[in-house]
This record gives sequence, C-alpha cells and structure tokens, in this order.
Amino acid sequence: MLMLRHWVLGVCVLVLSGCASVYTPQSLQPGEMVRSGRFSMLVQDHQKPDEFLQGRFYWQDLQQGLTLDLNSPVGVTLARIEVQPQQSVLLIPGETPISAATADELLINIFSEPVPIQALRDWFQGRVSTSLQAFQVKRDSDQRITSFRAGQWLVSLSRYDEQGPTFLSMTQKMTQREVTLKLIVDAQP
Repeated sequence: MLMLRHWVLGVCVLVLSGCASVYTPQSLQPGEMVRSGRFSMLVQDHQKPDEFLQGRFYWQDLQQGLTLDLNSPVGVTLARIEVQPQQSVLLIPGETPISAATADELLINIFSEPVPIQALRDWFQGRVSTSLQAFQVKRDSDQRITSFRAGQWLVSLSRYDEQGPTFLSMTQKMTQREVTLKLIVDAQP
C-alpha cells in the first residue's frame, strides 16, 4: 500500500488523467485538455532503499472536472483521482474511496505533505501557476517556459506541441528524501 501511495503521489504531481470515455482533441472546448503518456518516479530516501515506479497516465481536464487514471505498464488501472469543484476523490480498486474538498487537501490527507495539484494544471500547459509562486523562470527563444522553481520543486518543461510541453521533469528535494518525476506525453493522432 505504501508503494502504491508513493506511485499515486508521483503521478499526481505529473498529471491528472482519466480513462472513462476518451475525448478526442477535435471535441475539446476552449480551456480543456486531454493528455496521455508514460511516467516514471524515483524516490530516494537516505534511510530506505530507492523506489522506482513507472506506468501510464491519462489526464482529462474538462469543464465538468479533472480525472487522473494511473495505470500499470500493462494497462491495469491502479488508481483514479476525480476532481470536481466541490470535492476530490481517490479511488483505488478494492478500497474505500477517500475524499476531500480539493485535490491538494486530498493528497495532504493521504501523504501528510503538500502536493501541488492545482499548480500542475498550469505547468502541464506550459504556464507558471498563481497557486504556487514560481521563481528563477527561464524561457527558450520562443518565450516558452523551460524551467523554474516553485516551492520545493524544480520543474523543467520541453518538447512543446500545440497544447504545451510533452516532456515534464520535476524534482523535489527535502532533507532526507528526493522525488524525481518524469512525464512523456504521447504524440497526438
């Protein structure tokens, strides 16, 4: 269960996705985003063996809410986070759902530490967030953001397409622990 929680934490920091009905880019409304791809997470703790997780994600950020499905490398859904305006819920097959008022509160309740889910919605579109102040912002020659610091996170964004970066790398360094998350977005059809 602890490994699954670390896995959920890592993927949540990377993306919010869903595998209900697949939205095609042609049917998206302004401000909506659907992304899928692969992720990896490395947790290095000075007092424990390293943990490495990888899998697939599906991020569906639509007007009615945000959904994140976390899948094993072979496609088995391991967890889902559903974010609505009034409530956020973590669903793990075979376990009681866990809910909170916001996604950030939900993950604080689960992991006892802040996870910037609201900021991720902006980062995933190549923007800094108003919910977590960014500093040391660097841009490429096209003025797209390439890296910045926000809270304890060092964030790198690259390989942009029409929707935003297709490669995100985030590292959080704490006194005894370092978490590195990487996301590679699938090419759009």
